Amino acid sequence: MDSADCFTVYFTGQLSSVKIPGCKNAYCRYQVLHGEDWERLQGAEHGLTQLARGGRKQELVWNFPLELAYRSTNAHGWPQLIVSVYGFDGWGRDVIRGYGSAYLPTFSGRHKVKMHLFRPQSATTAQAFTGWLWGMQAEYADGAYPGCTEGRELTRTISAGQVNVEMTTMTKDMELYGYSDGAQPVSTRNGPA
Repeated sequence: MDSADCFTVYFTGQLSSVKIPGCKNAYCRYQVLHGEDWERLQGAEHGLTQLARGGRKQELVWNFPLELAYRSTNAHGWPQLIVSVYGFDGWGRDVIRGYGSAYLPTFSGRHKVKMHLFRPQSATTAQAFTGWLWGMQAEYADGAYPGCTEGRELTRTISAGQVNVEMTTMTKDMELYGYSDGAQPVSTRNGPA
């Protein structure tokens, strides 16, 4: 794709923190999914944060940087951030704490996104007890599944907290393709010329 034949979107920010009731440690696996018409120019589309421990009011701080740039000719398939939060239980076993997904902000500016987490529930009480006993709670085989809509309504889940994301979005040439990034024209922003 030639740069004159597309619009460009830049995302820069961080996975700030996570708040999960009763959780004293957590780390996050993240990935960014996008449509076929999108091309990544720079940045890591998947990664792993450090382990955060302790914290007041059960908020665990990561401040893990994210920086991505894309180009496209079509807003369909806008980039989506998907997180899988894990932590260690009382026996030191790595267990799922929650999943979440959110589209990256679609208009220019600085944004604070609260991504609500959910966790799949075991189908029966016996499965839940066995999972707890062996440290193998119900979780998705595919980390991208929380970002999909098809078939997800069949999954029983429970609320599991939230991940806080801070993101700045910058766009270039979107108006050439008929898209507005939410910014007002300069003449109306500063009053009459």
